[in-house]
Amino acid sequence: MQVHTISIPPALGEATLLEWLVAVGESVTPTTPLARVLTAHAEWVIPAQYVGIVAEHVVAAGATIPVGGELARCTPPPRVRATPLARRLATALGVDLTALAGSGPGGRIMRADVVKAVDVASGSSDSLPPPAVVGDTVHARAVADATVGTIVSSTTELRIVDAQPVPLAGATVAAVDVASDLSDSLPPPAVVGDTVHARAVADATVGTNTSSTIRLRIVDAQPVPLASATIAIDLQSVLHQCRVQNATFARYGLQATPQSALIAAAAGLFPEHPLINAAWTETAIVLRHRYHVAAGLTDGRWVLIRDAGDLNERGIARALTGTGHDLGMATCAIAVTADWWQITPPLPGTVAALTLSEAQLKPVALGDTTIAVGAVAHLSLCYDARVLDHPTAMAFLNALCRRLGVRPLAEPQEDEVGLVSSGIA
Repeated sequence: MQVHTISIPPALGEATLLEWLVAVGESVTPTTPLARVLTAHAEWVIPAQYVGIVAEHVVAAGATIPVGGELARCTPPPRVRATPLARRLATALGVDLTALAGSGPGGRIMRADVVKAVDVASGSSDSLPPPAVVGDTVHARAVADATVGTIVSSTTELRIVDAQPVPLAGATVAAVDVASDLSDSLPPPAVVGDTVHARAVADATVGTNTSSTIRLRIVDAQPVPLASATIAIDLQSVLHQCRVQNATFARYGLQATPQSALIAAAAGLFPEHPLINAAWTETAIVLRHRYHVAAGLTDGRWVLIRDAGDLNERGIARALTGTGHDLGMATCAIAVTADWWQITPPLPGTVAALTLSEAQLKPVALGDTTIAVGAVAHLSLCYDARVLDHPTAMAFLNALCRRLGVRPLAEPQEDEVGLVSSGIA
């Protein structure tokens, strides 16, 4: 096992240990105050410098520590074996995974273990009274729902099993449809001031009896820092290429479009720009090597293109004709819009979304003295600012323009970073 040594910074010189602030066996982080020491000039608090567990106090209180001498030793924290779903549910429900015994292979913590821990801590859900909805507000004890795959979840879905007519801090149920599950057609959550308006849908049809068991899913809207970069491009060459390809595509009942060309070009660049398909977690940035693109069409439909990197443009055009896909598998989004100012934010579980506006005929400067009519469109990348930065976003957009054979028409600008909720625009 790797052991980290915590030493006195040499710049402090010789020091005397006044007291320990952390006992042996306690967990520490790099900023945890570990000990108080006294030097010839001042009294200092020495941080732990590592993440782990204090294994040994090398010196006792009152002892003199030489310049750069050892102060303590710490070992890495025990590795918790858990499935990604179990980790996400534990984070959402405030469950300490280190306190759980896993029931999976090799002691791996499963989703059922997290749910069981919640039930043990708060009592069995079978003994709870049926939930009740009063007006527009609910007060809920939430336990994990089984799925994280639908598009309506920004982080994880929760099932309300105990509702009281008390306002829920920070969340208001805006609407409940008890006739059918509308998870694919609900609008995104909106953050207004400090109030998060959450969506709730019914899992089961409910009769007129108010005491009927109602199982709701309430979706939490976690604020995500988003930024965007936009460039104007001339799509004339792409439109010409689409017209040429349509002579072949028509034999298969397909149509080449700027969106199919954009998805094919972007998918070819994903291996060189892995952060575009990354996922943010509380402990790491997850890089994914299979690229499932959620394609937003002009008619409002969304289609999932699985393994887009393995398809040519004709295969992508065929995939765009599909329906009924689960967008929870998407690793990024590529949408087309009618207006240049419409920018699609990243879908839940993703960090980037490309938006291509409809081309408009406008004058384009071809040089200092030449002006021509071009098909001007705007290409935007909206991204999670925790994972991507502006230079990385612009590097991807510029590479995408080169692959499409188009050139930027104006200097790009970056929008102001703000806290917004992930969702479909």
